[in-house]
Amino acid sequence: MVTHYEILRVKFDADLADIKKAYRERLLNVHPDKKNDEKKPALNTSVNAIQEAYRILINRELRNKYDHEIIENQKTSGYVGSGDGLDEYSLDEFEFDPEKLQYSMSCPRCAAEDGFMFSEDNLEEHAQETNNGNFQVLSQCSCCSLWLKISFALVEEKENENE
Repeated sequence: MVTHYEILRVKFDADLADIKKAYRERLLNVHPDKKNDEKKPALNTSVNAIQEAYRILINRELRNKYDHEIIENQKTSGYVGSGDGLDEYSLDEFEFDPEKLQYSMSCPRCAAEDGFMFSEDNLEEHAQETNNGNFQVLSQCSCCSLWLKISFALVEEKENENE
């Protein structure tokens, strides 16, 4: 299913100005007299679909309801939320670069070297605590559509014990 965000070609967190700009551009791109050669592949999008996407995304209440529906649909498909249905890996299976403070792992599906890469800051920002007190983060391969659930526990660094 194509989302309203995909129809307008805006990000999920796009602001109203970006939505309005994208709406105008998309209408011009599908208008028979105003078409220009787009660099992006064309979606067979009707004017009605563009107008409906704009109507929903420009209204805060309708957009919040629509976003909630998307998230609920994705949860049942196994792609976001709790990550149920995703392959789970331990952070211990990733290589750690102490100079860059980055974790990396080749993708188990497409074998892209460093297909999964993130910093400690990314972990702190995006990790969610699980019921057992550990943490998890969902991540997508940079080269294919594979999503993984990465689990880890926080380890307290001990201060110099001789003090």
